[in-house]
Amino acid sequence: MILNMFEIKSLLRKGIRDLEPYVPGLSEEALQRAGHRSEITKLASNENPTSPPDPVIDAICQEARRINRYPAGMDETLAPELAAFLGCGTHELIFGNGAEEIILMACLTFVNEGDPCVIIEHTFDAYETAVRVAGGKPVFSPLTPSFHVDLDDILARITPETKMVFLPNPNNPTGTVFTKKAFESFLARLPEHVVVLLDEAYHEYVDAPAYPDGMGYIHDAPLIVLRTFSKAYGLAGVRIGYAIARPDIIDMLHHVRLPFNVNRLAQAAAMAALRQRAWVQEHVQKMLGEKQFLYHALKELNLFYISSQTNFILIDTGKNADQVFQALLHHGVIVRPGTIWGLDTFIRLTVGPRRENERFLNALKAIIS
Repeated sequence: MILNMFEIKSLLRKGIRDLEPYVPGLSEEALQRAGHRSEITKLASNENPTSPPDPVIDAICQEARRINRYPAGMDETLAPELAAFLGCGTHELIFGNGAEEIILMACLTFVNEGDPCVIIEHTFDAYETAVRVAGGKPVFSPLTPSFHVDLDDILARITPETKMVFLPNPNNPTGTVFTKKAFESFLARLPEHVVVLLDEAYHEYVDAPAYPDGMGYIHDAPLIVLRTFSKAYGLAGVRIGYAIARPDIIDMLHHVRLPFNVNRLAQAAAMAALRQRAWVQEHVQKMLGEKQFLYHALKELNLFYISSQTNFILIDTGKNADQVFQALLHHGVIVRPGTIWGLDTFIRLTVGPRRENERFLNALKAIIS
C-alpha cells in the first residue's frame, strides 16, 4: 500500500514538523541561473573571500588521489597537529563535518525528550534545530538593548530540568562578545547539571582585550568549546569543525559520532592550513582594516551598525530588510537580510576586500537615497 502525503507526515517524530529547513545564503551560481548578467559580489555568508594559499590547495589535490580509501582516524592525522597548536591533549578534541555536526552531536549526547535548553533569541539557528531534533525544548533568552548576550537572564531561565545552554561568543548575527569577567561570574553561578556549548566560530577575528578564551575553562564546568576551519582558515567548502572539552565529555560525544564523519580532503586541508598561520594572520589584519573602512562609510551615511568582533557587520538600513536585499541583488550584491532573525530593518554584511566593499556601499547609497 502506498501512503499518501498526509499519512507520511503523521509519522514524523515529535518536534520535527515545527522545524524550518535551513536556508543558506544565496549563491553566485543561483543568481547567475536567475539571469543576472553583471558581476556578482557575495557578502552574505561570513566566508573568507580569499582562496586558501597554494600549500593548502596542493594538499587537497594530493589527497584527492586517495579518495577511494576511507579517511584515517583523526588520532593518526589532524588531532596531534591541532593539539600541539592549541596546547591541549588529543583526547580533548573531537572533529565534525562542520561545527554544525558537533552541535547536533552534543544535543544527541545530552538532551532527552522534553529537556529545556537555553538559546538566545537572535543567533545561529543550528542550536534550535539540534535541540528540537534531539527532542529538547528551546527556551529563549533575549539580547540586551545593546544587542549583547544577557548572561544574567540566561541564568535566571535555568531550572533543575535544564540540560544545555548555548553561548555564541562572538554572536552571529550581532558580532558582539561578552567579557572574561562576565563569563567567569556566569560559570561561578552555573548549576553543575548544565552543559554549556561555547561557540567560538569567529575566535580568530576577536581583538577585544577582555575576551575570554574558552579553552581556559574546560575543566571548570561541563563546557564544550566549538571552533571551525570555515571562517578565518578559508575552508568553508570542505566542512570541518572541532570542539575542545574534558576527556570524559569528548568520550561521550564519540558515542554518537558517525564513522568517517570528516573526509580525507577536509583533514588534509585543515592540516595544511594550520601550517599557514602567517596567511591567516594577514587575512585577519586586512579584514580589520576593511571593517574600519566600512564603519567610517556607514557613519557618513548616518546608518546605525553594531561594532563587531567578527568578519561581518549588522547594519540597520532603516528600511524593510527584504526589500533592501532584493534591491542590492539588482546591483549584483548579495547580503543576508535580518528578517530571518526577526530583525526586520537590518542586513548582515560580510566584510570583503576593498573593491567588493566599495561596490556594496555604492549600491547601498543608491538604494537608501
